[in-house]
Amino acid sequence: MKRTTALLTLILATLALPACVERTLTIVTVPDAADVYLDGRFAGKSPVTLPFSYYGTREIVVRKPGYRVERHLETMTAPHFQQPPWDLYYETLTSNLYVDAWTFPYVLTPQSEADVSEEAVRQKMLEAKELRERS
Repeated sequence: MKRTTALLTLILATLALPACVERTLTIVTVPDAADVYLDGRFAGKSPVTLPFSYYGTREIVVRKPGYRVERHLETMTAPHFQQPPWDLYYETLTSNLYVDAWTFPYVLTPQSEADVSEEAVRQKMLEAKELRERS
């Protein structure tokens, strides 16, 4: 009887302490202090670490005066402890902290004279597109 009570108490205590998943996305640039945009929103100056809630493809844009603009689509896939049916086990039957950290490093390329005019046209086109979408 005491064994059954102790086992039941242990199971209930385990279920009461759900696991936690900490998801972070870090963007590092060389040189640092570049503007980082994640999915079209300003995320901060590099290096920047952000929490994220969902997996999938994310657009990362890195800008710094005097350097080419870097645009990348990065795909983040869920680790095994976040995929069914394993997520049910890890989230209900364990009480550990699971960390899923992604790091994307970018080396910025200095901008040349030819790039300036091409980039200026590209930037104006993006601004025009944004204005059209707002109206």
